[in-house]
Amino acid sequence: MASGIQACARCSDNFIVNTKNISCDFCKKLFHHHCAEVDDKLAKVKRDCAGIKWFCSGCLPMINGKLKMADFGEAVFNRIPEKSEVKMVSGSRASRSSASVPESDLAVLEKEIECLVREKNLIDKIANERGYIVEIQKKLISDLEDKFRSQPVGNSSKNKDCVSYSAIVKKMDHSYLLIKPADRSTSYKTVENDFKSRYSPGALNVNINKTKLTKNGLMISCNSKKDVETLKNSLKSDLGNKFDVCEPTKMFPRMLIQGVPSDCFKNPGADKLEFVDSFVDDLIFNNNLGVNSDDIKIISCYKNA
Repeated sequence: MASGIQACARCSDNFIVNTKNISCDFCKKLFHHHCAEVDDKLAKVKRDCAGIKWFCSGCLPMINGKLKMADFGEAVFNRIPEKSEVKMVSGSRASRSSASVPESDLAVLEKEIECLVREKNLIDKIANERGYIVEIQKKLISDLEDKFRSQPVGNSSKNKDCVSYSAIVKKMDHSYLLIKPADRSTSYKTVENDFKSRYSPGALNVNINKTKLTKNGLMISCNSKKDVETLKNSLKSDLGNKFDVCEPTKMFPRMLIQGVPSDCFKNPGADKLEFVDSFVDDLIFNNNLGVNSDDIKIISCYKNA
């Protein structure tokens, strides 16, 4: 090995190809992560936390003998201690008079343990959130596959450009929830910030598609009616009288059809009623609406229509 080039104390290889290394805080020798059997995440924690110490397998027995901390296992930093171990170390203050460990060293070790416990809790939280994201992605993939299977066969430009009545109705399948401030002087932006700071979709156990700030308050879109009910009950119990939580009334789409004789819909007789039924049937058939005649209601007729 050329002079001036550092090498791993275990495999004697340099750090040119594999630059990841960790240094023993006692003998100051460098080791590859895989040679020292140290995970990259734990090595990052050591770099970020100045109070954390790591000792190689050669120095660890001497450190354990000095501190009399053999219960920590193979290395002080090789794993995150369990809660029972944390309580044991914290409760060791009562026996300091009989131990040979300096009080300053014990204080440092306790701080290190607290740091590791916080790191473990953070990793658990990130893992739970990622699990929720995976479930959402699976649901989106399933919805896209169902949509792909339901697409009509053929490359007709008419099918691409035109949107059917039934397609518009299907877009309204999502359920919505509206959150309004009980105090009208409260801004809607405050409602949004308050909601996002208090709740997360994973904690509520509901599938939220999106949130939108409207002039009436905060609109929340959910995948199903069940999710809306769960979210509404949770918000009402937590928010109390501070906010009004309700479901907005759905508005079904309306169509304006031009060129229809207006007298056909005014005081219809038997022949005109037959014309109306025929007109509705033709409207459904020619446009592939996929609905029944009872689903279409003629509201009114305009002079210029």
